[in-house]
Amino acid sequence: MFGRNGRSRGYALVTFSSEEAAQNSIVSFNEVDFQGRKLEVRMDRGPTAKTQAPREPDANFTGTSVFVANLSWATTTEELNTEFAAYNPVNAEVATRNDGKSRGWGTVQFGSPEEAEAAVTGMQGVDIGGRNVETRVDRKA
Repeated sequence: MFGRNGRSRGYALVTFSSEEAAQNSIVSFNEVDFQGRKLEVRMDRGPTAKTQAPREPDANFTGTSVFVANLSWATTTEELNTEFAAYNPVNAEVATRNDGKSRGWGTVQFGSPEEAEAAVTGMQGVDIGGRNVETRVDRKA
């Protein structure tokens, strides 16, 4: 799972074909050292009141902007625009820090909410610069 900033949130969800397989995974992998950290493997508790609450869009919400997370640090604005070219973007921008380095995410503007939705669907998980990007309609633009 990745946060809005494109960085790992430190957990993953795995779906098994049976409860028995899930229990075997818990027994086999809980407390196992993985890349220098002990795994905590347990059954998912499901959605909480906080995660189920609908998120209200920002007052500036247009439905025409797509947020693209998990971009490679080397991805440029031009490359982002080229990758989304099939969906007729109006503009693309990779977010940068004050020192000019990429923040690992960007936004792509479209002429209509329908074009934005098509881009979200079509580009979800696509490899850009060696990374599978996450796309969603930007609730802040």
